[in-house]
Amino acid sequence: MAKKTKRSYAELDSILGGRNYRDNNYCAIIALSIATHVNVGKIKRYIENHKGLASRKHGKGTPFALIDRATLRFGKMTDTSFVVTSALRGRTLHTVHTKLARDYPNDTFFIYTSGHMACIREGILEDHTARRPSRRIVRNIYRVIDRS
Repeated sequence: MAKKTKRSYAELDSILGGRNYRDNNYCAIIALSIATHVNVGKIKRYIENHKGLASRKHGKGTPFALIDRATLRFGKMTDTSFVVTSALRGRTLHTVHTKLARDYPNDTFFIYTSGHMACIREGILEDHTARRPSRRIVRNIYRVIDRS
């Protein structure tokens, strides 16, 4: 199993966007690394070299099926029994973050907006939109749990 790490969005952003990888459109890779506590390089390598599904191309986005497969591969899974009230779907990312941080302070969530993915870990929004309130509209919310 991969070594467990716990890094912030800013650290992972500097790794992927900096001179180490020179990548872009990597929001899903960062969200997976934050949720699973696995090194971002291992996740990037797994996603870009994955066989069977459409793999991620360098600088391009990550398909949803591959995100789900990588979540399982690194010891977590999305909780399909967790039902988000319809009151949160269609709200802004900032509103959803404050509501989930208040109601579920110890859980981890994947938040999907149009063309973007963020992660809320232990009540903290780990995303570039955390610097200021985001007005992106939330499409889906999934709770991330340990696979058992």
